[in-house]
Amino acid sequence: MSMIRFRVAMAIAFAAAVAATAAAQVLLPPDESKTVGTNVPPSWFLNENGDTLLLSDLAGAPLIVSPVFTTCPHICPAITSGLVSALAGVGGVGETFNVLTVTFDPKDTADDLRKYREKTGIPPQWFVAYGDTAQVGSLLDAIDFHFDPLPAGGFAHPNAVAILSPDLVVSGYLHGIMHTEDEVRAALRIAAGHRPLVERARPWLILAAALGLLATALAIILTSRRFR
Repeated sequence: MSMIRFRVAMAIAFAAAVAATAAAQVLLPPDESKTVGTNVPPSWFLNENGDTLLLSDLAGAPLIVSPVFTTCPHICPAITSGLVSALAGVGGVGETFNVLTVTFDPKDTADDLRKYREKTGIPPQWFVAYGDTAQVGSLLDAIDFHFDPLPAGGFAHPNAVAILSPDLVVSGYLHGIMHTEDEVRAALRIAAGHRPLVERARPWLILAAALGLLATALAIILTSRRFR
């Protein structure tokens, strides 16, 4: 085997190993059929300054909830940095909507959060938090976000960000690692109560279809009587 072919084969093997490792670290996404339309429970956390942060403090505007753990080597920082980039284009963080990055690693500290904020470029209007395992767990259970410790360290977890309405009802999710401005903007609009045109028109479309069926049935009846 030539050196070039050997290097290509090694590169392919390495990429396959990385992909397999990443796949092993991802759990099933949240079950939206169970969560969308449900309220999340009251919860409290601590920010990177050690101050108490009530989830209710973030009500009144759509809320993006991004669960992470600060020692994550690849996926969590990529999700956070990608979200930072997309939201910079959307605008309105801390004004028209809020963002909460919350760690589910019980070992994470306030100092870890400060470093994570700096590492991923999280702006000051964006909340980062850690807290009591039960409090964090109640929020994650409500959005059906689960994680499992890995033997070598770290956690397997879904690649998902939850979107809550202003009254803290689960509105939807952003799945995957990178998100476009349009995807985020659309999710926030739905959370704010702006349903897509097709969804708003659905009752009228159903009514129109029913009337069409009724008209067709009447036409068939009248035609059949005419030819008796």
